[in-house]
Amino acid sequence: MLYDEYCFDENLIPNDLKNLKNYYEQYRDFTLELYLKIIGSEKAKQESPVNLVVGSSLKEIIELLDGIYILSNEFSTKNVILLVRKLFELYLQIAFILVKNDKKKKALIYILKNIQINKLTNWEDFCKKIEGAHNYLGINNDDVQKCIVLINETRTYNWFTVYNKKIKNLKDLSIELDKNENLFEQMSNSDMYDKIYDSLSREAHGHASL
Repeated sequence: MLYDEYCFDENLIPNDLKNLKNYYEQYRDFTLELYLKIIGSEKAKQESPVNLVVGSSLKEIIELLDGIYILSNEFSTKNVILLVRKLFELYLQIAFILVKNDKKKKALIYILKNIQINKLTNWEDFCKKIEGAHNYLGINNDDVQKCIVLINETRTYNWFTVYNKKIKNLKDLSIELDKNENLFEQMSNSDMYDKIYDSLSREAHGHASL
């Protein structure tokens, strides 16, 4: 078995999809330009959990699009799947934070939950330190403590479940997002989950080798 023959085969990609790599590059460049405009704005200089979450997520999206472009340019289609899947996950979470109300609360829970589950610092020590602070990321300490209580009371890895216990997973998140706003005219978020993300997940977890 030749590695180049089986893993980097240009013929595996239909002719009408070969131009996708150019779109990935354009999307990356557009997202980078958007990111630079945002971080250079006056609003971005304000201390806010929303700025932190959206800025870091956009940076990750740029890196994902760069990786997708590189892989697609080498016709490594199978390996694009994981990155496209993650791209959709990031989109759902950013969109959910930005739509409707409670933007700061949702972003704050996102940050605090990430600190807890990713062990960025000792969670108990962090909570004690924050308790004595006047605010955290510009949020009044009373509101921060309420979010910490919610996190401690809710046994889940998902920050959005901490915010709303009815949203158990990304499928629920896509349905919830459809109630507020849909950025795509042709397909709802839940349809994208069912028709695209679900298939990518089966592939990513090794359930579609045949």
